[in-house]
Amino acid sequence: MRRLLERARAGELELLCWCHPLACHAEVVRGAVLWLAGVSPEATPESPEEA
Repeated sequence: MRRLLERARAGELELLCWCHPLACHAEVVRGAVLWLAGVSPEATPESPEEA
């Protein structure tokens, strides 16, 4: 998870999911990385299209 956080901070992390609209493991990974970064998941868009 910490390596994913480092990549996210460098702007090099993109999580993909084919489960939508069902719940997905990528949502769990995203939440964990945001938690490590001290960022609220509600404060960030879920996908680049939402930004």
